[in-house]
Amino acid sequence: MKSGSVDVSRAVEQLKGAALHVDILAGKRNVKEFFPLIVSGNIRHASEVKALRGSRVQFRGKSWDVIRERCGARLDTILTRFTI
Repeated sequence: MKSGSVDVSRAVEQLKGAALHVDILAGKRNVKEFFPLIVSGNIRHASEVKALRGSRVQFRGKSWDVIRERCGARLDTILTRFTI
């Protein structure tokens, strides 16, 4: 993904794996929010954008939309937009 392009299916699979690890690490702690975030440069093909917009990641029984941001975006700004 360092080239700026995104292999959407691979990226979403990695997010799903990360969700499993976060669940294990969090244990019995109450986790209210989860942000499956992909940060990338340009997405070159409309089909990739469409696939990404429809992508969701399961975390503790809830389905979360994948968030896509461009490189250089500030994490605090992203989290402010998506927090409850």
